Amino acid sequence: MCGYDCFERTGDFEKYIFNYCPTDDAKRIQPYKGPKDYSSGMSTEDPDLGGGWLKSDINTPLSTTGVRTCAVLNLVDEDTNTHTLYHVFHGTGVNSIKDFITTEFPHFTHVNIVGGNQYQTIYTMSRIVDAVNEVNPEAEKTFYYTVTDNPELVAYKGDMYYMKGKSGNLSFVRNKENYWY
Repeated sequence: MCGYDCFERTGDFEKYIFNYCPTDDAKRIQPYKGPKDYSSGMSTEDPDLGGGWLKSDINTPLSTTGVRTCAVLNLVDEDTNTHTLYHVFHGTGVNSIKDFITTEFPHFTHVNIVGGNQYQTIYTMSRIVDAVNEVNPEAEKTFYYTVTDNPELVAYKGDMYYMKGKSGNLSFVRNKENYWY
């Protein structure tokens, strides 16, 4: 297994508009149109620090921002209508990401990934892909590219969205528990 500085797949990610994503297979992130009142969703505790994660039913919006060298992992379980949003810190290794998945959300049917806007995110994204593939190589993966710099990213109903006009801000109830991984 490669360490922090090397991954075979890093050449598959390039900067497109505002963030890094696969060169040939990424989906344009759409504006979020779900519930917007403060208590309708949850946001990571710190808007600019990776490591925070949230878990809820698929109809509860989960958000984060400040994805620079980090990356966002959204695991969706369509069988139980639940999802988790994990703002993966750029220094987190494959084994830690894998441990997170197997401990906190071992069954998932779909994976959404959003890279950050700084080059180091390609290493974070590569580690996420490696960890996901070790747990469930059959899960479909969707990569997103952003259309604004540092948007608030929202996982909702199995997809990723961005909150228009909220770059660098969080819109929902902050997670008060120790959800740092």
